[in-house]
Amino acid sequence: EAETTTTCQDKDFCLTGQFVDEPVVGLNYICNLVEGVTDENGLFSCPDNSVATFFLKSATGNRQIILGKYRVRSVGGNTFVRLYVTPEDLLTSADARDGSGTPVQLPNVLRLLQALDSDGNTTNQAINRIVIDPKDKKAIDKLTANVEVLDFSKSTAQFDALLKPMFDELVGKSMATISPQQALERYQASLPTIHSGVYEVALNITALPRNNGSLGYNGMFGRFNNSDLHSMVSMVFVVDREGKAIGNGLEWQNTFTADQLSSLLLPSRLYFSVKPTDVDFLSSDTIFENNGRVKPSYFFNAASGKIKFTQGKLSKGKIASDDFMYRELYGLTATESFDTTQIGKWQRLGLDNSTQLTGSLNLEKSRDTNLYLDSTIWKTIENISVGEKPIFPLHLKLTLRDSDRTAACGGTSGNGCAFGDMGISILANGNIISDRDNNCSVVDATTLQDTTTAMQEQRLGLVSTVLDDDNTKKALPLIAPVILVGSWARQLPSTDPWSKFYGVYMGTEVGSSVLKVRKLQIDISRVLDKIVTMQNQPDDKNSFSLTPVWSNYVKTLQSYNQNLTTTEKDALTPVLSGLVSSVKVQDCYDPQPKQ
Repeated sequence: EAETTTTCQDKDFCLTGQFVDEPVVGLNYICNLVEGVTDENGLFSCPDNSVATFFLKSATGNRQIILGKYRVRSVGGNTFVRLYVTPEDLLTSADARDGSGTPVQLPNVLRLLQALDSDGNTTNQAINRIVIDPKDKKAIDKLTANVEVLDFSKSTAQFDALLKPMFDELVGKSMATISPQQALERYQASLPTIHSGVYEVALNITALPRNNGSLGYNGMFGRFNNSDLHSMVSMVFVVDREGKAIGNGLEWQNTFTADQLSSLLLPSRLYFSVKPTDVDFLSSDTIFENNGRVKPSYFFNAASGKIKFTQGKLSKGKIASDDFMYRELYGLTATESFDTTQIGKWQRLGLDNSTQLTGSLNLEKSRDTNLYLDSTIWKTIENISVGEKPIFPLHLKLTLRDSDRTAACGGTSGNGCAFGDMGISILANGNIISDRDNNCSVVDATTLQDTTTAMQEQRLGLVSTVLDDDNTKKALPLIAPVILVGSWARQLPSTDPWSKFYGVYMGTEVGSSVLKVRKLQIDISRVLDKIVTMQNQPDDKNSFSLTPVWSNYVKTLQSYNQNLTTTEKDALTPVLSGLVSSVKVQDCYDPQPKQ
C-alpha cells in the first residue's frame, strides 16, 4: 500500500530540505498537518517555522522508530541554498556526548539507516544514497514497542537487541555487521559534499548602524591596529565535492576618518579609488570543518602577509558578521542567547605572523549543489554492468573567445578574438579539474598529478547537478558544470596558455547583480559518439542567448578603479567577458567496456 502523504501546498510558506549524510530516501516525516516520505533525492517539504519529526513506519503499521525533531526555518530570504538536515541535527545540545563531542545516539542512528540501505555503498559519494525500501519497513511492526529518541543512546548490544525482532524479518540486512566506527566513517566521508557550492564575500561594503550606536559592516572589513588604515576583501570561491576551495580574492586598503566610516559611500574610497592586490587560494586543505565551522588553519596569501578566517559557522549557507545580523538572519529576539563563536571574524597577519587587524566576516552561499548525481545518467565504472562503457571521467575541450570588437576580431557584429582552449576533465566523483596537456590521462586522486606526464593538474569546480524534466521529474542527460580558474593560474609563467584564464568563471552568477553569467548545461546524450553540446539553461529567465558566456571576476573588479589610465582600461575591456564558442569531446577520450 502507498504511504500516507499530505503535501505542503503554499509555495510562499513551504521550505524544501534534504535529509542527508547521503540523501536518505524513504524516511517518513510529519510537520504540522503535512505528512510525507523523503523522495528519490532525500527531499522533504514543510511549512516555514514548523517542527518536523523524522521517523520510520510502514504504510499500514502501528509501530514506529522515531529519529528526532528539527525546526524548519528559513534564513533571511535566501533562496539559493537548500536546507540540509543530518541525523546529528536531530540531537539537541542537551544530549549526552562522547569525548569528541559526538552525540552518543548518533552511531546507532547511522547504523540503523545504513543497515536498511537497499542502494548499496560505493566509494564514490556522488552516486551514494541510503534507500529504504517500503517493503522492509513492514518489519517494523515486529517490534514490541515504538523506538523513541532516547533508545538510540543505549549501548550497541542493547540497541541491537531492541531492533532484533525487526531485523530477523529482513533477509541480508543486519546492524551487527556495521560497527559504530564504520558507521561514523561513512557519515563523515559524505559530509564535505554538503558544503559544496559557490560562495561570495560581498563586494559592496556598507556601514549598518546598530541599536547600540555602533556600526556593523557586511562583507569583509577591518581596521589595522592603532591606525586609520582599513582593509576590505572581496572573494568568490567554489567548494568542490571533496570540500576543497577554488577561489579568487582581492584586497583594497585606504584610510578613513570616523565620518567616512559611517557613510554609505564606503566603496568610493575603496574599489573606485584604490588599486587592489590579489588574495590567493593556494591551500590544499578543506576550507570548512564538517560541522560548517571555518578552519583558522586555512590561510590565504595576501600582499606582504596572510589572511585567515578565525571564527564563524555556516548555517543554511551563511556566516553573519555581528550579533545584530545573526539575530536578523535566524529570527532571534534581542534577548535569546546563541553561540557567539558562530559570528564571522577574520585576521590579517604580517610576514612575521603578527596580527595586523581583526575584522568582521559575512559570507554567503550563492549557488548550491545536488549531493546525489542520478546514477541513471552519471555512469562510472562503479555503477555500470559488465560490457557497458562508463561516461565519466569525461574529457572535454572548451574554446573561449574574448569581447574584442575591433575590426581584427570581426567588428561589432563579430564574436570576438580567440582567447584560448581550455581542456577539462569531469571526474567520476563530480569534480572538474584541468587537463592542461589535453591527453585524457589518469591523475593521482590526492595530488592531481598526471600519472603519465607528471603535469600538475588543478581543481576547477564541479558538476552541480544532473538536470531533470520539469514535468516528469525524471533525470535527463544534462549536467550543470560550475567552473572557476583560481589563484593557481596567477602563479604560472605568462607563456603558459592557462595564465590568461586566471579569474575566469562560468556556469553560475557571481557578485549579485554586478557580474552576470548564466547557468550552463552540457548535453551528454551522445557523448559516446563524441558529440556534446553546451548552452545556457533555457529556464534561466535572465538568459538572452543560448550561447554560453564566461566572465572574469578579478579583472572586472580591477576595472572599477576610476584612476586607471586609458591604456590600462583598453587592456582590460576585451578580457572582462566573452563567449564559449564551442565544446568538443577530446580526441583522446576512449572509455573501455567494463570487464
